[in-house]
Amino acid sequence: MSPLLGPREPRSMSILGTRIGRFRVGPLLGRGGMGEVYVGLDETLQRKVALKSISARKRLDEEAKARFLREAQVLSRLDHPNICKIFDLIEDADRDFLVLELVQGRDLHSAIQQGLPTAQHLPIACQITSALAAAHAEGVIHRDLKPENVMLTPSGEVKVLDFGLARTNTAPPSATSDVTPRGDSTHDAPHTDASNEGEPPPSHAEAADRTTAGATSSDPDEDVTLVAARSDLDPTLAASLAATPAPSDPRTVAGTVMGTITYMSPEQARGEPLTTASDLYSLGLVLQTLFTGRSPYPPGASRTEILRRAREAQPLAPAGLDADLTRLLEDLRAPAPAARPTAVETAARLRWIAERPKRWARRFAIAAVLTVLAFGALKYTLDLRRERSAAIAAREEAELRRTQAEDLIGFMIGDLREKLAPVGRLAILDEVGDKALEYFASLPQEALSDDELARRSKALYQVGEVRLARGTLEAAKAPLSESLALAQSLAEREPSNVQRLFGLGQSHFWIGYVHLQLGELDDASRHFQAYFDASQRLNQLEPDNPEWRLELAYGHNNLGEVLRRQGEIEDSLVHYRASADLRRQLMQADPDDPKLARDFAHARSLLGQMLVESGELEAARGEHQAALAMRRELLAADPEHTDWQWNVSISLQHLGRLELWQGDAESALAHFQEAESIGRQLVARDADNARWQDDLANTQSWIGAARIARGEPRLALASLQQSTERLEALSRKEPGEALWQRDLATARLRSAEAQLRLGNAAAALAIAQRVQADLAPARNELAESTGSPEAAASPPPAPPELQARALLIAGRALADLGNAGNADDAFARARDLLQPLAADTSDPALLALWEQALRLTQQTEAADAVRTALRDRGYGAQTL
Repeated sequence: MSPLLGPREPRSMSILGTRIGRFRVGPLLGRGGMGEVYVGLDETLQRKVALKSISARKRLDEEAKARFLREAQVLSRLDHPNICKIFDLIEDADRDFLVLELVQGRDLHSAIQQGLPTAQHLPIACQITSALAAAHAEGVIHRDLKPENVMLTPSGEVKVLDFGLARTNTAPPSATSDVTPRGDSTHDAPHTDASNEGEPPPSHAEAADRTTAGATSSDPDEDVTLVAARSDLDPTLAASLAATPAPSDPRTVAGTVMGTITYMSPEQARGEPLTTASDLYSLGLVLQTLFTGRSPYPPGASRTEILRRAREAQPLAPAGLDADLTRLLEDLRAPAPAARPTAVETAARLRWIAERPKRWARRFAIAAVLTVLAFGALKYTLDLRRERSAAIAAREEAELRRTQAEDLIGFMIGDLREKLAPVGRLAILDEVGDKALEYFASLPQEALSDDELARRSKALYQVGEVRLARGTLEAAKAPLSESLALAQSLAEREPSNVQRLFGLGQSHFWIGYVHLQLGELDDASRHFQAYFDASQRLNQLEPDNPEWRLELAYGHNNLGEVLRRQGEIEDSLVHYRASADLRRQLMQADPDDPKLARDFAHARSLLGQMLVESGELEAARGEHQAALAMRRELLAADPEHTDWQWNVSISLQHLGRLELWQGDAESALAHFQEAESIGRQLVARDADNARWQDDLANTQSWIGAARIARGEPRLALASLQQSTERLEALSRKEPGEALWQRDLATARLRSAEAQLRLGNAAAALAIAQRVQADLAPARNELAESTGSPEAAASPPPAPPELQARALLIAGRALADLGNAGNADDAFARARDLLQPLAADTSDPALLALWEQALRLTQQTEAADAVRTALRDRGYGAQTL
């Protein structure tokens, strides 16, 4: 007799063939610590069911009885095809029974061991995730998700089993219950508008093996659940065979571990309260096992080693999988619960991966059609030269074919783009743009009429617009420059032709937008001024045309944005207010037009940003709240529109930053997390969209800042790690993109700040040195201050405020490490970099850095004055 189990109950063979209510008891399926599971026959409905009993001994135990009843209550709330159904609860004189759906098939663990066809992996993953999403929607947390608790029927249907450890988010909190579930959790979209932490005792063993459908699990943590089974039965498993520990078991003591360690989340392995995010971590490990066919921990690892790795979130990295699936598994296995995607987000990303072959098929079909038409037109043009005797007929045929090809190009990158953008499918047009450029290069411009040249100019800036929308700035330059050259030539020929003038303005805007995003402000200003001039001319020619008034509003915004980036805040505000007034008038004239509502919300959002920079915080909050409300209305009317989703995310970020600056880190974190949830949904639709990836990375970086402000540096590091990895991937893709380099430096410096708050001065110093090495000019300030050879590299110059922030963090780290001399030198150099910038700015982030530099260089009185000025303007916390 095992000393861990105590005396066994006599086997309950006597109930075989007896009747429980309308159910006749059939063969025993399995036995565990809670009782037995039998096949039953519903004699009224003539169907087989599973009868799960609670033994007499367990029935007298209030906690065990409560768990039994809780499983019944949980299952009764979950009506989902991938969750086993409950039909009844019978309270008999001797024991209680759950009447459950009898699931035919084999469990996922056995299926993986026996070999599961690759084609079944994604459908299984989608069904498991769908079941979790349904449970989480009802506030139910499974807490023991593992392959043995997933059944596969012969028809391929998935059933998630064993909710015996499940808790609802309304259950009274205890060491083994769960807190409220994890909530779902700056740039505005361009149009012709430029402005965009004790460890618990380990579980002890219960001596039992688990066998299901003739396959025995050898996982080292299977002692945490208890099931016996019979090998002489058909491959059938009832809804739940896992036993729940008795209340006398040490695992029910506060702070202890319950569940199956191989698939535990870090917080569960540490005995901490759980949320729905814990299920998502377990799901990540289950899916890793499914897709790789291997355990998420090293072969032969002991229970102690697995439990240690589980607590520290150190499973094996998924190997041999495609990039999108690997990225999803890594997100699910994030150490911080708040950093993991929700079940709904995960389901969406799995569907996106599963549908990829169809998307490729559509993409190749489109490219093939375009290629045929394009080369058909080229062939006719060449035939025209070769066959002089049929000159007229050939020319007419060539022009017809050319018109057909260019009409198709116009449709694909114009009309079709308008339909693909809202659903996040612009990737389909990548090859189309390439083929269009090849086609245009094959036909000399001299042979084209003015109308044909105008169509080509429009098509070229639309190709550039698609590439910009996908975040590939450098790739957009060539078509945009060619578009501008054509538009200028056409406008010079017909200076009063409004369509030629409009086309010229569009070309100037898009090339100006590229310069703006690359930080080339003088070039951006020149093109935006030309765009503004064209808009004014359009309004002079047709003063009653609302489209031209909207163009003028865009023009004001563009000039305002350049002035803002040049530090001319007051002049910038003049343009932003003019833009907002024009858009308000247009929307009031046509309140049912969603495009005008979008534009007005956009103007209010941008005005809110400007009011922040001018120190008018309450006015800024009003504009941001109004913009968010308008954008939520647009999204409610069209929930799948990705532009509306993205714009809501942007407003949430603006509000979050404002709240963080005002000292309300709690509200800021909530807004950032909601924005992150939206961002994850967007990148799940199009993982190659660099603009969405950058926006999500920045949101995760701001989550890190908010967590630092809340005194949660460990949680901050988790979000900042995700942000850094995402931005590093973007920077590898386009090393010359200055915006991504700046965002990456900011995320890394926030990580350094978190390390400082954790007392890890050496780690913080290393990060600061790396940032300076990546961004410093030829004369590296940090290298001179610290003597670091790594920091002595000489990439292109970086914004001085980033260099100053790196110096301040390095100085604080050096001081903590006892190197006062170099610390003081770093502080002084940071102050010198910031002094000319702080002389005439209202930027709270810059002023907060300036106040810190003054204080660290012992200029206390001046630092106090800056802090007082910030507080007088409503800033309640140092910006991060």
